[in-house]
Amino acid sequence: MTDSHRFTDDEKFLLFNTPAMIGAAMSFAQSSGAIGTFKEALANAKSISGGAKAFPGNEVIQAVLPDLEHRESAMETARAMRTKAVERMKSLEIDSKEKMHAQAIADIGAVQELLKAKATPEEAVLFRQWALSVSEYVA
Repeated sequence: MTDSHRFTDDEKFLLFNTPAMIGAAMSFAQSSGAIGTFKEALANAKSISGGAKAFPGNEVIQAVLPDLEHRESAMETARAMRTKAVERMKSLEIDSKEKMHAQAIADIGAVQELLKAKATPEEAVLFRQWALSVSEYVA
């Protein structure tokens, strides 16, 4: 059972969205063409959802990812997170790869502070490993 009440909804979104932002920033680092970009987006989604399986004992990761055992609920949660991410990008006027990179860096800093405040050192290390694995998988 995960400690899902340790984080506010906004904090959960930040924790969920930051690895996705890192993956998106990696995707936009170079032009890969339409097919390459599509493949990178799939790799991004797969590596994010893979965090649940790769880090089953990490309560932080488990608390922010959709529950994959309940497919319909997980899809609904993922759609809601994606919608919120798109709305956030629009509100922050992220319309270039430079702005996306800058926001990803800002989000990484915010996540570091959040993990320092609310996660164990072990959870923080594993969360960083997961986030790094997203960027490596997409690249």
